[in-house]
Amino acid sequence: MWKEERREATAVKVYDALIALLCSVTLTVGLTVSGMIHPKFVRGFFSTYDNFALGATFGGGLISFSAIYYLLVPLLRRPLVCSVTGTNRGFPEKAVQKIDQPLVLGSALFGIGWAFGGFCPGPAFIAAVGATHTPNAIWFTFAMLSGMFAASLKTAPTIKQIVRLVVCFVLIGLFGLWRPSIDTTRVHLTFVSLLYGFFGSTPGSPALLQSLFGGFLIGGSIGAMFLLSGLSLGISGVVSRIFAGPLHLDWYRMTFFVGMLFTGKFMSLIYPEMFYSNEIQDGGIPWGVIVGGFLVGFGTFLSNGCTSGHGILGCSRLAPRSFVATGTFMVAHFTTAQIINAL
Repeated sequence: MWKEERREATAVKVYDALIALLCSVTLTVGLTVSGMIHPKFVRGFFSTYDNFALGATFGGGLISFSAIYYLLVPLLRRPLVCSVTGTNRGFPEKAVQKIDQPLVLGSALFGIGWAFGGFCPGPAFIAAVGATHTPNAIWFTFAMLSGMFAASLKTAPTIKQIVRLVVCFVLIGLFGLWRPSIDTTRVHLTFVSLLYGFFGSTPGSPALLQSLFGGFLIGGSIGAMFLLSGLSLGISGVVSRIFAGPLHLDWYRMTFFVGMLFTGKFMSLIYPEMFYSNEIQDGGIPWGVIVGGFLVGFGTFLSNGCTSGHGILGCSRLAPRSFVATGTFMVAHFTTAQIINAL
């Protein structure tokens, strides 16, 4: 009996990892084509009010996830992977509705850090692997992971946790430095021609319809993970628990993380216009970006969510906790952006 149960558990882990890989690909493509990997579009929404890509992306994500959650999930008694493997894991209940100090404080820190650095967790990982074009992103991402790690420490870290954190650093660095010796010119031209022709975008500047489409992919990825595996896909939660969670590693988390980095590198080759930084690089250490990254990591771990977990998944499920978190980090970002502009 125990051998059969062990085989079923292994099968679920394999399916979860494969589904996580699929969702990481579609989510990364969505974040890239929407424009969320570039700080100028975030700042255009919060600071200069001349770009609404962020709003279109959020709208698309909410629509596509809500369609899956309210139309498809009620038709099933359990996630599809459990129907295939015969296990009894059901859909997760609604998140704990407790609105407490860590939620509000963490969301505020996230919003402040987001304003300083211009990235939230998912876009930061993707931009970091295109570090040739966006060198600040790799500084931000390392600081963000450090913030997540610091927020998780209630006791002295274990060797396993430290090793996993270092592995995350190394993976990001390797993908960022990797220069594939393949000619992607034809794929690049075909891809951007489709985007520009269908959505009416211009190089490096997505039209609102393109950002809306990217949002559909993001929300669809989160919804697919929920429908197929019964797992809540919040990027900061998935990644931070690689090194800050239980000592036994959930392999779907690492599969998702590696899939996102690999797809991000591929997207930097076929859509490099979205990765180019319009900010002056003076060759020094960008301390503002590093502080922002640390605050984003610390804050998202403390509040247990970011734009994907709270902003799309939680708000679509009408969770009061997520409404408070999303409102807090949006207001904190807006307020910080106005102060930065005034200085």
